[in-house]
Amino acid sequence: MSSRVVLFASLVLALGAGLALYLIAADEGVERAVRSAGKSGGQAKSTESSRATADEGDESEDNPEEGAPAPLRSIDEILASLEAGSGGAENLVRRDLRHLRAVLANLRGAVDRSTRRRVARLLITLEPEWRAHAGTVVGELQPDPDTVNELLQMLRADGIEASTRRGVLNALSGMPAEAATQPLLELIEKDHPQSPNIVTAVARIGEPDAMHTMVAWLDRPISPATRLQIEKALTLEAGEAALDEAMSKLRTASADKRLSLLLVVSRIGGKQYSEAVRRALAMSLQPKSREAAIRALGTIGDPEAGRILWILAQSEDPEEARLATRSLARIRSRETLDVLITEASAMPSAPLRAILEAGASIRRPGPALLDLADRQLTAEDKQSRVAAITVAGASRDPRYIPALGNLYEKRRDRATREAILGALWDMQQREATRTALVLLETTPAGKLRDLNLKRFKSRAGLRPEDAPR
Repeated sequence: MSSRVVLFASLVLALGAGLALYLIAADEGVERAVRSAGKSGGQAKSTESSRATADEGDESEDNPEEGAPAPLRSIDEILASLEAGSGGAENLVRRDLRHLRAVLANLRGAVDRSTRRRVARLLITLEPEWRAHAGTVVGELQPDPDTVNELLQMLRADGIEASTRRGVLNALSGMPAEAATQPLLELIEKDHPQSPNIVTAVARIGEPDAMHTMVAWLDRPISPATRLQIEKALTLEAGEAALDEAMSKLRTASADKRLSLLLVVSRIGGKQYSEAVRRALAMSLQPKSREAAIRALGTIGDPEAGRILWILAQSEDPEEARLATRSLARIRSRETLDVLITEASAMPSAPLRAILEAGASIRRPGPALLDLADRQLTAEDKQSRVAAITVAGASRDPRYIPALGNLYEKRRDRATREAILGALWDMQQREATRTALVLLETTPAGKLRDLNLKRFKSRAGLRPEDAPR
């Protein structure tokens, strides 16, 4: 009996040792395979990481059927394939454009003159849907006068197709500023039909002197479309220095330029511009400029801007009072709202409501704003009440939960009840979730009940058919 046990144990040990040796060998084989794949794929990975995708969202495989990217070819082979239409297959055009960009990146764009010309001509020879992407590839070329001139000739051509125009501008905006900026500025100055689009390309290049030049053009009678694109360019980071300089001279600017600058600040704000805008308001502005200045104060939102808007919201001019009230509601500074609430001795309903609406967008309301919300939770004015409820939810203060539950029972209008359920949701607390579920059980059937019951039950870990606990 004992000999059988010893024999059985020996067999088990032998099998265990054999299995261990097999696993070690398998692991070593996998490791060797991974190392081998890493070596063979290292160069491809390096190439892939050095180039951006010509078409966002493209698949990672160039040849899905084979499950692996096709090897890079010579630039002549790639261009020949593209010039022949890549066989009409969309995935092959995408592959060829990727490979061409990779080759140009590896060559640092330095190719002979005839090859540069062939690459640039893709903006005309390719199917229209690929020309904008091809423009990004052309931008990889080492800039030289011939290439830039060829692109500019395409842009100047009568009846240029939109797809070719986008491709040319993509190409020029991808080249170094010193190569492309000046020719593009000259086209804008000559009032080229594509000036608005050219402004966008110059803004993408982001050369500071060019931005200053375009700001100076705001004094001229340029087309509305070109003016709009210059205004948009000034909202970009590249336009910050030019905008700073122009705003420092706002009072002496022409009426057209002043309006454009105020419109830009009304979109992006910036406390550094508060004084300039307030000084402009003290001038005799044209109606559109005054409107833009009032909106700009709301976007800027510092205490000084808030005080001016508070005064204007009580203007005898009803249109100006409405505009100032709307601008008050755009303020996103807790400090400013607290200052206005604290300093105001009497609060007309419209500015008060605007302050609450502004406070509803602030994540952690300050003490003065919460005190105002406390007083307005039961207000008869529905908009003020809804804004106060939203502020209570943003505070995440559990002391509001019972008050919101009582208010839900008293007020039957949909706006108030939606605001209460939204506030309880924003609190992200178990007690708020339990309270919402209890309130919803007594709510008549309908969208308000069904949608909210589902999401609050999900947060509580309940199934749709479960009763609230």
